Amino acid sequence: MINLIRMHRWRLDEKSREIVEYEELVDSFVHQGELLEDELKAEQVAAKDNTMASLTYGEYANSIIQRREKLGSSISQVEQQIQHAKEDLRLIFQELKRYEILKKNQDEAALEKANKLEQSTLDELGIELFRRRDQH
Repeated sequence: MINLIRMHRWRLDEKSREIVEYEELVDSFVHQGELLEDELKAEQVAAKDNTMASLTYGEYANSIIQRREKLGSSISQVEQQIQHAKEDLRLIFQELKRYEILKKNQDEAALEKANKLEQSTLDELGIELFRRRDQH
């Protein structure tokens, strides 16, 4: 039982780390999107000030839009993975709790059995002492 509990705790830790990694990946994608937005704004300013830059701005803006769409798609995919991982985490946690409760119940039953055995031994000893005293 202890090994099952240990294994489920390990799985719980691993799944938690996995979720953190996914969340960090989403943060990274969001940051990349913000950088693209800043870059696009800078190019807009440059296109207003420079005729040559304004000629290539449309193509550049389209490439930025495509990159943002890819980032958005990637974020959606990773967020789905996060949801699946959180569901897995919830199930692992439920299993862990079941095993911990079962272990606690087994420990309590073993303790109760040991206490009854000890009490039985003490009762027998008490009866034997009473008989010996009664015989003398």
